[in-house]
Amino acid sequence: MAWLELGICLSKKPDIQFAIECVECSLELERSPRALYTLSMLLRAKLMKSSDPAERVELRKLSSQLAHEAVKLDPSSGAAHSCLGNSLFLEFFNTGQVNGELLKEACNEYRLALACGKEYRNADLHLNAGAAFRYEENYPEALSHLQLAVKYDPSDVIGSHSRLSSLSHFLSTVAQGVQSTGGNFPILPFFSQIFVETTSAVYMHSVYTNADISVNSRT
Repeated sequence: MAWLELGICLSKKPDIQFAIECVECSLELERSPRALYTLSMLLRAKLMKSSDPAERVELRKLSSQLAHEAVKLDPSSGAAHSCLGNSLFLEFFNTGQVNGELLKEACNEYRLALACGKEYRNADLHLNAGAAFRYEENYPEALSHLQLAVKYDPSDVIGSHSRLSSLSHFLSTVAQGVQSTGGNFPILPFFSQIFVETTSAVYMHSVYTNADISVNSRT
């Protein structure tokens, strides 16, 4: 446990290699779900900094394996499901955004993560889920999660506010465009509802910008 805690502490440093080594030491003693998903996240962070194609492939593969193992060992862990969702979402991008099954699985993992414990207060998780659902073109769910990301990130530490504004603007523009056709398209009812929701979202964004969300400090 001491190796794991040290690794988690060191993960906040620019050079994460020592953090990786500490968590690997922890796993040699016990393959706990927490150590597994922590190492998965660290390897994914290392991957983002690597310019070596072969190393990137190996890191991505190992990170994914660790995330799957963490979920298998503890299906009730929101952090494990979130980690696996992130791994699948990254894989979706790294394979050219053509494998819809990867995106579907990522969205499902985010749903499972948010159903665990207090993960529903996790702004980062809502932000990632919102991004995944947006790529899936599941706009109502994407909008809902970005609204919650803003709610639990009132100071805009993770950039949730601009993400919500971007999606709100996009959906409002599309809805107005569809409405201007005079209802000639069968998707009009859907986008009419989206127009109402996005108008509300802009208002909610303004409210949450200045709100004092006390529960955010406990996430």
